[in-house]
Amino acid sequence: MSQSKRGRAMKRQTGQYMTPAGLARDLVAGLSLEGCRRILEPSCGDGAFLSALADRLTATAAAGRGQTVELLGVELDPELAEQSRRILEGKSRQVPAAWRGEVRRADFFREYLAGRVNGFATAEQGGMQPESFDLIIGNPPFGGALDPAIEDTLDRILGKRLGRKIKKETYALFIVAALDLLRPGGRLLFLCSNTLLTISTMAGLRQWIMEQGAVELADLGQFSAETDYPMLTLDFRKGVRRGVVVHNSRRIAPQTIQATPHRSWGINAELAKFFAGPLLGDYLV
Repeated sequence: MSQSKRGRAMKRQTGQYMTPAGLARDLVAGLSLEGCRRILEPSCGDGAFLSALADRLTATAAAGRGQTVELLGVELDPELAEQSRRILEGKSRQVPAAWRGEVRRADFFREYLAGRVNGFATAEQGGMQPESFDLIIGNPPFGGALDPAIEDTLDRILGKRLGRKIKKETYALFIVAALDLLRPGGRLLFLCSNTLLTISTMAGLRQWIMEQGAVELADLGQFSAETDYPMLTLDFRKGVRRGVVVHNSRRIAPQTIQATPHRSWGINAELAKFFAGPLLGDYLV
């Protein structure tokens, strides 16, 4: 097998598509970090988001604003975890009081499960407890393999919300787990496949996200040279304006979304009229 084919096969297995540094900087630059005490990057890869956050927090501290912030990155790949750790270690010497950084070489899902079980570990001790982060940001793996040893446990805990099935796919489960970890009023900013918008297997996930807070989606142009698959940003606020969905600055009426069997976020008023009355699926099996 050629080196390029081997690389593509590895990406399909792990779901790793690294976020370009420029894109990470642009997304972080648009964030309000006021009031953030704890920030999580659950699949930090080569450290693009952690690097951008560290620079932003350092600049804020140098300007005499802000308070010490905890940055926590989690990465399964040992080489990438070490790369991210070194990036934070180097940047922490610039303004030591601006933030504290840690990178854990670990499976995010195992860390999430441990946080649910080990109730004695507090947020101040670095625990990954429910509702313990102000901001969660990143690019969760797309289509990666789950650890077989915990796959059934994850499906039992994360695989159903509001009576609807959550697809057993890495980025879908990352989103559900991250929403559990967000504090009320907290913000999640993820890069996702645009399959999140319309496919039927993500209906349960869309319904759950809408029940938890406000959603803003924006299509990305070119993501990176690694993939030409369409991507978007998922910008979510927990407990704020539940049911509100905005796509490319266009607000989608809640009744329009609910009119579709799959709770589609690709719908609009013109298309919604075709979902009134009986549907073809009512007659075909």
